[in-house]
Amino acid sequence: MIKQTRFLILALFFLMAASGCSGCLVSHFAFHPEKVPADLPPLNRPGVLELFLSSTDNIRIHCFYIENKSSDNVVLYLHGNAGNAYHRLNDALTLSQTGTSVLLLDYRGFGKSEGSPSEDGIYDDTFSAFSFLTHEKHFDAKNIFLLGRSIGTTAAIHIAQHKTIGGLILVTPLSSGRDMADVMNLGFLSWVAGSSFDNVSKAKHIISPVLVIHGDRDGITPIRMGKKVFQALPEKTKTFITVPGAGHNDLIQVAGESFWLWISEFMQNSAATGSGSDLSLTMQLNAGPF
Repeated sequence: MIKQTRFLILALFFLMAASGCSGCLVSHFAFHPEKVPADLPPLNRPGVLELFLSSTDNIRIHCFYIENKSSDNVVLYLHGNAGNAYHRLNDALTLSQTGTSVLLLDYRGFGKSEGSPSEDGIYDDTFSAFSFLTHEKHFDAKNIFLLGRSIGTTAAIHIAQHKTIGGLILVTPLSSGRDMADVMNLGFLSWVAGSSFDNVSKAKHIISPVLVIHGDRDGITPIRMGKKVFQALPEKTKTFITVPGAGHNDLIQVAGESFWLWISEFMQNSAATGSGSDLSLTMQLNAGPF
């Protein structure tokens, strides 16, 4: 029965790939959105503004904006592949308390956002959110930080290429779609993944300071992926933090308050010096060796 099921799955995959739907296969495995009713009343939470952006292909994208009037900085928060922005709102509020405004984006197909998720789609959504911060909220690019978690790191890296921004914060990054296929024991389908979610190739084009945070017990995007991305980054503006005992979904809980301290210090240091490298020794002493 198991062999028969495996054969049927393979047959379906090959049929979809042959019909030009390899992108559909990648999206099927990559994204697990949770929708909420579009007519759900606006969130009644002090300091949190709900808003909708329009992507370049006219998809309505839902966001939460938390303004910190005492700061010139803003973090564009790009969440992982499941759930929606509501599940990250407490983290976004905690982040704002470190001294920054926060724009928490729900990709197309997630939460109240229209459409269906895809790799190109989340890149488009992130670009639209970045443009909103520069053109509507009038943030200087050097005061914008991109924080990507898990698959959100692919959108963060994609948009940050060749840009002089405040900095890039990568939490549990994946290295590529092909590497993810291997981790999921789908290596026989890695050819379908092609060049999808290729953080490693794009990391070479990052010119701003970067902070990478990864747990050494991550079974979803193993720490070797984070190290692979880190090694591809330019040398002088990067910091890697290993969180001992942390998996993929419990990293913030295991790291505790240190997680927010690392991010806050990275942003402060980047704003002051234009480089995150001065923070490397302090952070690695706190979090464990590379």
